[in-house]
Amino acid sequence: MKFVHESSLTSFEKGIVEQLKTNSMSIDQLAKIMKRSHSDIIETLSLLELESVIRIKPNQTVELI
Repeated sequence: MKFVHESSLTSFEKGIVEQLKTNSMSIDQLAKIMKRSHSDIIETLSLLELESVIRIKPNQTVELI
C-alpha cells in the first residue's frame, strides 16, 4: 500500500483497508461484509482510489496498491 497516514482515514475507510489486506474482493462482497449500501461503498472506494490506496480493476475487483 502506498504511504498514506492511517490517521487520515475514516473508521469506515480503515475497515475497508483491513478487509482488503488478506485478499482482493468484489465491490459486492465488500458491501455485504461492511453492511453498507453499494453507493456508500462506491463513494468511499472512489476516494481511496484517488488517494492511491486501492485500485478498482475492470472486473470490479478491488485490491490494495
